[in-house]
Amino acid sequence: MHGFLMILFIVLGYLGLLGGMMARLGRNSNVAGVAAAVLLIYGCGVGMAVAAGRYLGGAGLLLYTMFLVYSLIFWPWKLFWSVKHKPRLDPGVLMALISYILAVLYVTVFMRTGGTNFTVQMELFNWTKEDGLESVRHILLNGAMFVPVGIGVPLLTEKGRGKLLTGASFGLLLSVVIETGQLILHSGTCDIDDMIFNTLGSVTGAVMARAWLYARRRPQREGFDEGIDD
Repeated sequence: MHGFLMILFIVLGYLGLLGGMMARLGRNSNVAGVAAAVLLIYGCGVGMAVAAGRYLGGAGLLLYTMFLVYSLIFWPWKLFWSVKHKPRLDPGVLMALISYILAVLYVTVFMRTGGTNFTVQMELFNWTKEDGLESVRHILLNGAMFVPVGIGVPLLTEKGRGKLLTGASFGLLLSVVIETGQLILHSGTCDIDDMIFNTLGSVTGAVMARAWLYARRRPQREGFDEGIDD
């Protein structure tokens, strides 16, 4: 089961990166060339992650390393594209998003007493082995906490492609930062299940934001088409 999940995450990660690259480069790009370049870069990253996972042991640790590698590949490219194209950001959404992210970082990392908790939980779906509803509540709260992040990132810019991928990837990046910060500062449990549900929460929020943007633009498109027919 774990092997199947690893393969699934690897394939989805590659398709996500390829889709993001194609959305940025445009339809006129050489699909085969871009696919080969992304495969080469991503393959090297995955190879490093697999080597680290085999050396350190554990499927959860391998997945954590893959999350880290993905973020280190995706976000430098994303920042380079943003600097080049300089998209216009909504200041209200930007301030709200920054405030929420700082609040999440404070609650999950800095509010806790440092140096008192040095726990690493890298067993996949470990929460299913715990008795009671507390583990279920904890994991659902981890997902719900990242829904606003997934909503906010796609709404930062009025135009642009790849909003769903960007929102989901930012949630993943924030989760990696939080769990790694907890590990370094000894302020919480570095938990792979938390990362998974954080990311799922950001994906849910990004889907909601994308659906809202589509629904808002649909009447405008219909009105434009009616104007052409007239």
